Amino acid sequence: MPSCSPDCCLLPAVEIVKIFGEDGMGKVVEIPADMTARDLCQLLVYKTHCVDDNSWALVEHHPLLGLERCLEDHELVVHVQASMSSDSRFLFRKNYAKYEFFRNPLNFLATSSYPEIQGYLYVKEVGRKSWKKLYMFLRRSGLYCSTKGTSKANKGRVELKDLRILCAEDERSRTCWMTAFRLFKYGIILYQNYKIPQQRKTLLSHFSAPVRSVSENSLVAMDFSGRIGRDNQGGVTPLFLLRVSQSNPKAFVLTLCHHQKIKHFQILPCEEDGQIFFSLDDGATKFTDLIQLVEFYQLNRGVLPCKLRHPCTNVAL
Repeated sequence: MPSCSPDCCLLPAVEIVKIFGEDGMGKVVEIPADMTARDLCQLLVYKTHCVDDNSWALVEHHPLLGLERCLEDHELVVHVQASMSSDSRFLFRKNYAKYEFFRNPLNFLATSSYPEIQGYLYVKEVGRKSWKKLYMFLRRSGLYCSTKGTSKANKGRVELKDLRILCAEDERSRTCWMTAFRLFKYGIILYQNYKIPQQRKTLLSHFSAPVRSVSENSLVAMDFSGRIGRDNQGGVTPLFLLRVSQSNPKAFVLTLCHHQKIKHFQILPCEEDGQIFFSLDDGATKFTDLIQLVEFYQLNRGVLPCKLRHPCTNVAL
């Protein structure tokens, strides 16, 4: 049996995924096996130069069944792809209502304590053509149907355990049921997914009105050549540093050391539809925060002379 070196064993598994946009065009993307749906959406936003308003989603589409499902942000894309048939595909599109439940919960469910919903649904068993209209209700213990009309009595209650295809009478009813199923399956994880973009905005807000100390002002005047300041990272290049602009307190500067040359790129805020974005290329590529900007230029060179590689973390002033 051939042996592998420790370095080889540390390499992450890589998978090929094909994503289709709203225009029907496909894009092949190479991703690590542990990439989540949220991370892949972020990568696609960067690659396609879309405005990142936290509404993009990855959808698994099954044309033969006429079904589709929006992936949750925490789901591993590779795991979902492994369960899909050859005719199924991933779609990359916006879903503004993905977390609308947390903004207006009473528009979806009568209670906010746990997913509880009832109403008529059309039910079809796999392999059959006929549909049955049944009164269904979802409880903590499972999904049930009533054999006695709208009665929820235990005598007329049957739990559905086998695979069924369900159809709602209208879009509002379908959205309510799907929201209840999502909450029933994922619980607190959905709320954590919803909060992540807001937490990133909170992190960014600390930079919106910066109060700079003497040491921070010194960093603005840092010189990689060593005349005023020098990097202590053993000559590793390219190095980059993100800092507050000295001339414009609302802007930032990306300082890059590449091939023994120091270059500065100004990051300017720009507003679109009432939301603040940051751009390094006069608005051609926009980001909702600085973390996204750095992550993008670590994957793409863009207007920079090279991709961002090594953050400068140890500076002697």
